[in-house]
Amino acid sequence: MSSITIINNTPEDLRVALYFRPRGATLEPLIEPFPWKILDIPRDDGSTSIAFTFDFTILARYSADPDHPDALSKETNALTAGESTALFTIDAAPAESGVAVLTQRFDKLIVNEIRVVNNYPLGCEVTFFKELSPLMPPKVIWPGGTLVTDLRGSFAIAIVDESYTGEKVVTLNETPAEFGSQLTITGSKWKGYAITAKTS
Repeated sequence: MSSITIINNTPEDLRVALYFRPRGATLEPLIEPFPWKILDIPRDDGSTSIAFTFDFTILARYSADPDHPDALSKETNALTAGESTALFTIDAAPAESGVAVLTQRFDKLIVNEIRVVNNYPLGCEVTFFKELSPLMPPKVIWPGGTLVTDLRGSFAIAIVDESYTGEKVVTLNETPAEFGSQLTITGSKWKGYAITAKTS
C-alpha cells in the first residue's frame, strides 16, 4: 500500500484538492479540475496522510427510455477490480427487457489497459470510483463503442478556495504528488503558497 502525506506549515487552515492524472496526461493548469478528494488540513503543521490501493469500482448509468437516451435514470450493477488490466462489457440482461448488466471478462485482455465495451443498444455513462468517490469525470460510450483507459496514473494536489462547494474548482498551483512522498505547504494567501515535495 502506498501513501501521500500533506503537511500544512502555514498560519491558515487550508483546503487541498487531490486529483487523479491518467497515465500520459500532461501536468497543466486545468480550467475545470475534477478533484477525487477535498482535504481540510489545519494550520501550524497540521497534516493528513492518504493511503492507496489499486482497487477501483466501476458502474454505468443508462436510460430507461430509448426515445430519450440521455435521461440517465438507471444504473448497472457495480464491480470492483484490483488489477491494471481488465475488460468489462455492458450487455442487455437476457431475461429482463430494458436492463443493462456490467460483466467482467477474462479473455482478450491487453496488458495495462482497462477496457469497457458497450454492447447495450443505448449510450452508457461509465464512472470509475475509488473509495466511493469518482476518480475522474464520467465518460459516455456509444452503442458498440469501447472505452480504453490506463488507471496506473499519478496524483497531484492543489490548494483550493476555502469556499469550495463541491462544484467547479479554480486553481493554478497544481503540484505532482508521487506515491510515498511528503508534501509541505508554506506561505500564506497574502504572499502566495509554495508546495515542496520530498520522496522517502
